[in-house]
Amino acid sequence: MEVWQTPETDLADIPIAEELSRRTPRSRNLQAENRALQKLARKLATEPHALLETLVAIARDLCGAGSVGVCLLEENATSEQIYRWEALAGAWEAAEHTNTPRRLRLSGADRDLQTPQLYFHPEQYFPDLPKPELPIAEALVVPLRSSNQPLGAIWIVSHDDDRQFDAEDLRIAIALADFAVAALKVDRAERTKEALRESEERWQLACAGNSDGIWDRNLQTSCFVVSDRLLEIVERGREEFTDFAQYLSWIHPDDLEKMQSTWQQHLQRETSHYCCEYRIRCRDGRYKWVLARGRAIWDESGNPVRAAGSLTDISDRKQTETAFAQSEERLSIAIEGSGMATWDLDVLTNRVIWSANHFRIFGAEPAPGGEATIAVWKNCVHPDDLKRVMQAVKTARKTISLYSIEYRI
Repeated sequence: MEVWQTPETDLADIPIAEELSRRTPRSRNLQAENRALQKLARKLATEPHALLETLVAIARDLCGAGSVGVCLLEENATSEQIYRWEALAGAWEAAEHTNTPRRLRLSGADRDLQTPQLYFHPEQYFPDLPKPELPIAEALVVPLRSSNQPLGAIWIVSHDDDRQFDAEDLRIAIALADFAVAALKVDRAERTKEALRESEERWQLACAGNSDGIWDRNLQTSCFVVSDRLLEIVERGREEFTDFAQYLSWIHPDDLEKMQSTWQQHLQRETSHYCCEYRIRCRDGRYKWVLARGRAIWDESGNPVRAAGSLTDISDRKQTETAFAQSEERLSIAIEGSGMATWDLDVLTNRVIWSANHFRIFGAEPAPGGEATIAVWKNCVHPDDLKRVMQAVKTARKTISLYSIEYRI
């Protein structure tokens, strides 16, 4: 019959082992230990997240304990150590829904949970312990540690002064602690894997539901990762993205210096984010306008290590802007050629802009940017016409109608 072994732990190195060895040991129940070993092994292989519930029940039976509990260390920004009860058995389980605190608070260095401990009436040291009707005679506490980092502890408790733990209980408790640590490591690895999978799904959904392309660049290795949508925007195949230098070769020569200058300004933390418009060459030789945006991440030494962002196709917007500018230019040429003048009044700020012809018609000296004032205009209007003109302006603004009137200047 296989006996539980604890190869990583030498009982002789444990301070309380000498105390426990002086107590008369109970006889081993090898059959019960073997059944428990097989049950825990199956649980570890199939349901590591549920192993602790099984483990506390087994510890209660094998050690003849009144209560057993597993508490796990919670993340906490202060020096105080806070443990959460994850699984309970025996009297503590019965009291769980009545008066059992869900957390066990330690003040850092007050209690030693780095090695197995034996406490007599531990309530005086741990006021947050569960408080069933039966008091605690003694508690065997075995820490759960991985890579020398604390994870939690197993509490094996006696409520009977005649039931004292011995070296056999310590051996079993340490073996159970090994199982608990293995289960926690497997469970946390699976949770990390699941979190990464969900994060990847969110990434893919965000990319699929977004008209922008996404890019991610490792600034240490020059690894450049792009989404399928970005490939569509630049009209390139994934096999063409060999590295970032290849991408730079597609940028229009007249825009490359501006793009690189803007990028360097951000890497030097002169800007909060990177934003630049430039033209990029498609596979067929056509250029299209894109808007690149992103932010970098710096390490503790201030070196940029990674950057990520988006790429937006703005070709349609650029075509509209170009068409509008050409239309404005044609209109300006037509107006200037016809001898007409134009003016623009911001009714909120009373800011007035006159065209060059307007200044010429009114016999005024052209101002930079075409800036004028209402006072200048009033001084140019014939005094006999001013009241009538101002009333026409007031009526047009009040009725939101066309302003049209003849007057002398």
